[in-house]
Amino acid sequence: MTVPSESLVKSVGQLIKDVYGREVGYIVSVNTEVDASVTEVAIARDSTIMVVDPSRFKLEGDTLVIIPEWKAETQKVTSSLDKIRRKLKALEELYNRGEIDRSDYEEMKRKLNSESNKLKESVSKLKSTLKNRLSEIDEQLMKIERTLISLKIGYLSAEIDERAYKSSLEQLKKIKESYIQEKDDIRKTLDKLDSMDKENVTELKPVTPVNLTPEPVQQGEAKKPEIPSVVSVKVLNTL
Repeated sequence: MTVPSESLVKSVGQLIKDVYGREVGYIVSVNTEVDASVTEVAIARDSTIMVVDPSRFKLEGDTLVIIPEWKAETQKVTSSLDKIRRKLKALEELYNRGEIDRSDYEEMKRKLNSESNKLKESVSKLKSTLKNRLSEIDEQLMKIERTLISLKIGYLSAEIDERAYKSSLEQLKKIKESYIQEKDDIRKTLDKLDSMDKENVTELKPVTPVNLTPEPVQQGEAKKPEIPSVVSVKVLNTL
């Protein structure tokens, strides 16, 4: 669901988080067209500016959050693939019912299959991106574990006081949980993309359309009488 432009504009100056609860930065600018539609959103993080497409935002209740780029791309690609599959199914149905001639059917199917193949290339690239992201997350989780060990050693050796230890421990746990959630989300997404890959829409084969309209008899052409079937009878000798 698209976030209303008013909600984005009102969020200028606010801290924005992603869907996993991690702070992304502050919204510092929202660019709009004459019709008030939003074209891009600028987010400041530390000393950098990140320009984000408005489609990456969503509302969770009254809270505006941002979804990862890979997730936004996944939603876009899977939605397009689903539309093509539904169109192909409708096309097959019309052809099988004899409501569209073969030349139009083949031309429309060729175009839909061409679009489908392009999207499959996008799916392949997306899967590669997701696998790279999984590697990045695993690396971050390893760093978090090492940091946790270092923190605990510092606390047990009395180098870090209890207040600082508990505060740091809570932050590290939140960060770790956010990465675990994203990792699970990516794995489910990869499973979904793999499942869609197995659905080969290009092999949908229509049956020969049935013409339910009787052929008209040509003028001057007599209707041929039906020839009755010959039935063989075997006579049994009962004497």
